[in-house]
Amino acid sequence: MIQQTVTSSRLILDGPTQRFLETVEADPLAPTTVAMPAPGGYGKTTVLTELARIYVAAGVRVLGPADVQDVDDAALGLGTGDADPSVLLVDDAHQLGTGLLHDLVSLAFGGAVRMVVAYRPWPRTDELSGLVELLGRLGPQVPLGPWDRVHVAGYLADHVAMPISAAVVDFVYAQTGGVPGFVAHVGAELAVNTGWAQQQDAQLPRSVLVALRPDLDRLDQEVETYLLAVEAGVGRHGELLAALLGRDADGVRDVMEAARATGLLGADGALLPIARRAVGVLVPAERRIGVRQRLAELQRERGGPVLDLARSLLGTGVGGAGVAAVFETAAGEAMAAQPALAAKMFTAALTAGTPVTTLAAGWARAAARSGDLDRALRLADQTISTEGAPHRAEAAEVAAAALAHRGQLGRSAELYSWAGQGFPTSFAAIGLIGTGQLAVVDRLPDAPAAGGPPTLLAGAATLMAEGVRESVTGSTTTALSQLVRASALLEPAGQALLLPDSPAALAALVGLHGGELALAESVLERATAAGLGGPLLAARHRLLLGWIAMARGRLTVARDQL
Repeated sequence: MIQQTVTSSRLILDGPTQRFLETVEADPLAPTTVAMPAPGGYGKTTVLTELARIYVAAGVRVLGPADVQDVDDAALGLGTGDADPSVLLVDDAHQLGTGLLHDLVSLAFGGAVRMVVAYRPWPRTDELSGLVELLGRLGPQVPLGPWDRVHVAGYLADHVAMPISAAVVDFVYAQTGGVPGFVAHVGAELAVNTGWAQQQDAQLPRSVLVALRPDLDRLDQEVETYLLAVEAGVGRHGELLAALLGRDADGVRDVMEAARATGLLGADGALLPIARRAVGVLVPAERRIGVRQRLAELQRERGGPVLDLARSLLGTGVGGAGVAAVFETAAGEAMAAQPALAAKMFTAALTAGTPVTTLAAGWARAAARSGDLDRALRLADQTISTEGAPHRAEAAEVAAAALAHRGQLGRSAELYSWAGQGFPTSFAAIGLIGTGQLAVVDRLPDAPAAGGPPTLLAGAATLMAEGVRESVTGSTTTALSQLVRASALLEPAGQALLLPDSPAALAALVGLHGGELALAESVLERATAAGLGGPLLAARHRLLLGWIAMARGRLTVARDQL
C-alpha cells in the first residue's frame, strides 16, 4: 500500500487501472465483477481505497469480507435493482479462509453483483483458484503492474517539495523497479532530504531499507532462504535450489512463486536493487552466511563452480571440512586469471582447517604468479624439505621459477633438474645456459623423450631452450624463429602458467641485439595482449617495450610504458 504524504496529491495509476476506475465512476451502479492480482507493494489497497471513495460518493454502501458472514445474499443488496446498493471490496483474498472463499464464490454465482477481489498471485489455494476462475468468466481482470519512469516522476513531483532532476528519477526507478510501494518509501526520504540522491555514487539510506523490514519479517523460512540464494547469485540453478530447500522441482517452483508474490523480485527473477540491499542489511548475517556456505558446499559436491560463493565467505570466520574444501576448490578456479585471489582462498582454506602440507604447493604457485615471491619460496621450501609431503616436485618447479625471477639462475636450474623430466628439463637448460654451463646442458636428458604428455607448455619449453641455446651458439634468425614460435604456442594458455621467463621477452632480447626491433616490439605486444605469464611477467613485457621504444627514439612512448 502506498502511504501518501500529501493528502491532496493525485493518485498515480497505470493506464488499465485508470480506465477501470473511470468506468466505475461513470456508472457506479453497474454490475462489476473484477479480479485484481498483484504482488506485494503494487498498490492493491490504494486502488481499493479509491474505489471505496468513488462508491461512497455515489451512495453505494461499501462492504468487506467480514460482512459476508453476517448477512444473507438478499440483505447485501448487491444486485443492480436494489434500493440499498452495495459493493463488496475484498483485499488480500489470498489470506482468507476456505469458508469465506466459498461464500464469495456463492455470491458471485448469485447473479449481477458488484465485487472486486484483490489478491497476491501466491499462495493460490484451490478455493482461491476457483473464485478467480469464476470472476474471470464474469468480468475483466485488472492486474496491477509496476510504474514506468513517467509515473515515478509524477509521484515524486507530487510528494517532494523540491524539484527532482531526471537523474534522480532514473535512480529511483532503477532502484525500485517502479514498484509503487518502494517508490513511496524512497519518496518519503526524498521529501525530507534530497542531498543523498544527488551524489555521484548515491546509495539508498538505511531509513529507506528499514521501511522494508515488515516485508522481510513476514517471509516464511523457505522463501527467505530462496531470496538469500537469489542474492547469492544462484536463483536460476534449479538442482542446486532443490538440494538447498530439500524439495523436488514442483516444490521449488512453489517457493519461487511465493517469492515473486512478495514484490521483492523483478520480472527477470532477480532481487530489485532496493530489496537486495535490504536483504544484505536487515537479514541477520549468520543466516546469510549460512545459506551461502550451504550453497557453496552443495555446488562443490555437484562439481560446479564455487569461486563467487567462496569469495563471499572470505573473512566471515566460517570453518569446517566442507567449507575448507570449498576454499581449496575456489583457489584452483581462481589460479589462472586471479592468482592473488587464489592465494587468499588458500589462506582461508588453512584457517578453515585444511593442513598447510596439503595446500603448500598450490599456495606457493598462486603466490609466485601474483608476484609474492617471498611467500612462494617459503611455502615451496617447506614442502620440498618435508619427506613424504605431497606435490614436492610441483613445489620444486615453483621455487625454481621464483628463483629465476630473483636472478638466481644456477639454483633455479638445480631445482628444475630435481623436479623431474619433461618441461622442467628444458627450463633447467635455460638457467644453465644463462650461467654459462653449456657443457652441463649437454648432459641433460632429452626433454621430448622424457615421457611426459605433449602439452603446450612442454612444446614451448623445448622451443625456448633451443632458441636460447641457438642465440648463444648459432644463428640469431633461427633463435628468433624458435622463441617467437614458443611465445605464439603459449598465448592461448600462457596467462595461467608459471614461467621462469617469458618466451616473448627472450625473443625481444634476441631481436634487440640482432637489430630486429620491429619484430621484438610485435612479439611483446602480442604477449601483453594475451596476458602471457600473468601478472608476474606483465612488468617485464612493459619494460622491454619501453626499452625498444627508447632505442627507436620514441621517448614519449618509452616514458608512457614506464
